[in-house]
Amino acid sequence: MNTPTLLLFHLILAFIITTGQPLVTFQKVITTGLTNPVDVINAGDGSNRLFIVEQPGTVRIWSDNTLSSTPFLDISNLVSFPGERGLLSLVFHPQFASNRYFFVYFTDPTGAITVCRYQTMVSDPNQADTATRVTLLSIPKLYSNHNGGKLLFGPDGYLYITTGDGGSGDDPDNNSQSGRSLLGKMLRIDVNQNTDNPPFYAIPPGNPYAIIPGFLPEIIAVGLRNPWRYSLDRETGNWWLADVGQNAWEEVNVVAANAIAGSNFGWSCYEGMHTNTNKPDCNALPNINSAIVPIFEYGHDASSGGYSITGGMVYRGSEYPELQGYYICIDFVTGNGWLIKGTLGSYETNMQSWAKNISTFGKSEDRTLYAAGLDGFLYKVNASAPLPLHITSFAGAVVNNVHTLTWKISNETEGDIFVIEKTTSITGPFTEVYRMEATKNSNKDSYSFKLESSPLVDSYYRLKMISKNGKVEYSSIIFIKGTNQTTFKAFVSGDRLYVNLPANASNLCLYTSDGRLLKKQSVVSANGFISISLNSYSRGLITVMVQLQKEMLVKKIVY
Repeated sequence: MNTPTLLLFHLILAFIITTGQPLVTFQKVITTGLTNPVDVINAGDGSNRLFIVEQPGTVRIWSDNTLSSTPFLDISNLVSFPGERGLLSLVFHPQFASNRYFFVYFTDPTGAITVCRYQTMVSDPNQADTATRVTLLSIPKLYSNHNGGKLLFGPDGYLYITTGDGGSGDDPDNNSQSGRSLLGKMLRIDVNQNTDNPPFYAIPPGNPYAIIPGFLPEIIAVGLRNPWRYSLDRETGNWWLADVGQNAWEEVNVVAANAIAGSNFGWSCYEGMHTNTNKPDCNALPNINSAIVPIFEYGHDASSGGYSITGGMVYRGSEYPELQGYYICIDFVTGNGWLIKGTLGSYETNMQSWAKNISTFGKSEDRTLYAAGLDGFLYKVNASAPLPLHITSFAGAVVNNVHTLTWKISNETEGDIFVIEKTTSITGPFTEVYRMEATKNSNKDSYSFKLESSPLVDSYYRLKMISKNGKVEYSSIIFIKGTNQTTFKAFVSGDRLYVNLPANASNLCLYTSDGRLLKKQSVVSANGFISISLNSYSRGLITVMVQLQKEMLVKKIVY
């Protein structure tokens, strides 16, 4: 007997009770004396000093609410500036309190990306000893933009370095995917070995490309465009990396610490979650078929998106418990900001009219979160009382292939809009399947929506609420497992595409990366694979779409 109770064994419910997201504000704590601050870091030595990197080539100390008049470091004679060039990052060695080592990242007068090591004065911890400088890396580049530029020590004690792709548009030299270039990469080096002789570092034994011919051994991950910025959530071990987009999409990626080695962030084959049609031939690139899918992206528009992302940090301070665990990022141009909860990006909140020109985030030793702007301000990131309660529950059930989604809302107001979004893959993207206005509901504060769906296919749903002031909230994700897990497989071998079709498939379509139909044919499903010749098609990304009775299954294949 086909009962609702039996079918519910195929359903995993995600039920949430939320008190709303905190309202984040930016409080100016330094209003004069800074020039183009681009990085904020603490020394981790118990001194509670905050070090502020100034793009023209200096580092200032902020301690006891006082900004130092004398720079901690002044290497303006070594730095090329302005534009996107300059002194871009600073990091202190984990054992800085005993060895006095710190590292800086800048562009030199030729434009080359440069990483140097320094020590502080023995007699004065507030003063760098410029005579101790040694150069670890010097990476030549042709263009002035896309310098990336962030140094960070990982949980393994190694130094991580992110670089931009070298500049211009569409990565004309294909640096980001090339193993022969250190541009467009995340690098990892061991600065605790070979400290006295050039290059003053060693290659960590776990670097994945060190044993692969044609790859430089410093590389740990590829496929970056202009990463600005990335951070490590030391509570979970997850890396959060924002990559500035080209013409359409800004993105945030999350990678577990044990998965970063060998990762491919997708550029220049992908911009955000989208194929870059200017780079159609991505055949035989390392790990491009398993490129990281961003957990969050936003489009280029001034209202709810922006044009240049500044990556932030996960809040782990004690002052605002309601902000705990949220990743905070912002658009440099518009000042629109986002709180993201969960590594699947399942809970996103858009907040508008934050501070503009924010170039970086940083934490003090007590985990207070700060931000700095190119206009010369240092901000303390504060959180006020949570916003009014909105989504109180979101649940689902399935009976006879009909998915019923129900949700309840508290404190809804006229003009609120509810949107049901669906995907058949946890990596997305989600697409809208239903939309309604709050005031058109006859049963106040309680809603439901029914959608007939194929029993073969996994389905993921989330609820998006758009308040009348433009704020966006997402529920947790509901997962409804397909009752028949027939595998849809597709792969290329030689010049042929092999596709394993589900039992109720009716049509098979092949599309180019820019949406042009290559082939459409009716099919009679059977066990095993069908084979299609690709001889007459140009190499590149092919989208394979299989039509079922009420669903479309999709896979992307590189040919």
